[in-house]
Amino acid sequence: MTLKYLPDARLEVLHIIEWYFGQEKSLAAEVDIELRQAERNIIDFPEFWPPVGGGYHRYLMKRFPYSVVYRIEGETIVIMAIAGHKQQQGYWRKRSKS
Repeated sequence: MTLKYLPDARLEVLHIIEWYFGQEKSLAAEVDIELRQAERNIIDFPEFWPPVGGGYHRYLMKRFPYSVVYRIEGETIVIMAIAGHKQQQGYWRKRSKS
């Protein structure tokens, strides 16, 4: 399995890390570490994380209030969003899959 981020999801990662860096530098590193662990867990067990409809799955981060939303497309896992838990649910469904 390979992992691919949609451009908007990649921007969300950058914004999240930037925000935590502004709060406390060590938190930015910790959120990055947890995101990398989420990627490994999703690659290892892509079907394990709960479906949220439309072929999407959601991996809840343990320490930070975000979910990694993704689709399995053949041998590729496409990260659609790193969604904050206070954001409007499903906002990422409008994103292009390319």
